[in-house]
Amino acid sequence: MSSSIAAPTPARRSDQRSESGSVRASTKSRLGNPAQRGSLVIEKKAVERIVRQVASESAQTGGTSGGVLGMGAHSDPTASPDASVELMGQSANVAVNATISYPTPIREATNQMRERIVARVKEMTGIDVTRVDITVNGLHRATSPDRKVL
Repeated sequence: MSSSIAAPTPARRSDQRSESGSVRASTKSRLGNPAQRGSLVIEKKAVERIVRQVASESAQTGGTSGGVLGMGAHSDPTASPDASVELMGQSANVAVNATISYPTPIREATNQMRERIVARVKEMTGIDVTRVDITVNGLHRATSPDRKVL
């Protein structure tokens, strides 16, 4: 995969979506014809990884671990939240499954997570996140810095 980084200049874009759900962006700029310098393809899995990382950056959020086929899974503050992304051109819908530490206000924590996801995905990929659905599927105890998790 080849990619180029150009200085921000007004550009003409043409976006194409592949069958795998990836976005292919071409930009004409001072660097010449995009076909001659390469292209940038952002895979759906890359955006999902960014979303999972951003969602897990808060000390109050976690994911689930353990279990088989969803049975027996438990809240785990050290696990990353699960995320799925639907790409449509240069926009995306995001779904996140996370756990929140008790007694964090859930609405406040999810609003902050939503704002961070929208901002960071735009900053890192140029993709506009138009919707972020967050499912809080559990609460976990906040871990103290003195306590070791084995």
